[in-house]
Amino acid sequence: MRKYILTVILASVFGISAYCQSSATKYQALFMYNFTRYIEWPSSSSAGEFVIGVLGNGSITSDLTELTTGKFVGSQKITVKQFANISDISNCHLLFVNRSFINQFGDILTKFSGKNTLMVTDKPGMVEKGAGINFVIDDGKQRFEVNRNAIEKSGLKISSKLLDMAVAAN
Repeated sequence: MRKYILTVILASVFGISAYCQSSATKYQALFMYNFTRYIEWPSSSSAGEFVIGVLGNGSITSDLTELTTGKFVGSQKITVKQFANISDISNCHLLFVNRSFINQFGDILTKFSGKNTLMVTDKPGMVEKGAGINFVIDDGKQRFEVNRNAIEKSGLKISSKLLDMAVAAN
């Protein structure tokens, strides 16, 4: 009986943990979709599809795909692409860098230098390292911080409304 109770407790804990993690990626996907409403890409980036890239594995790719299917940024249809490594990344309007690639973030920034790509991360300290937007947990809620300089350096324009929604902006 003790074994059964312990198994039920562990299953509940792991189930809640998986649900919370899944819920976090759903919020992040929703935030990323909404970022496209408050950031303006140059007209030179308005041809073809609007590409949201995900570097690394995780449920955020499927969450983004589910959320953006049939949706547009302006006249561009949104497409979500997952990349297994840095060399596979093609042009993206927005690139989410999974934590497993954070130690290679400098290389990623170099690859996208001068390109109109919004870099999004989810690890503390990444806006100081050049991410345009970084997800953080603030008072138990999913929020984000903004590096205005990095966004503008990428040739993008950020709305003051998005800056007002951020927990921190520099």
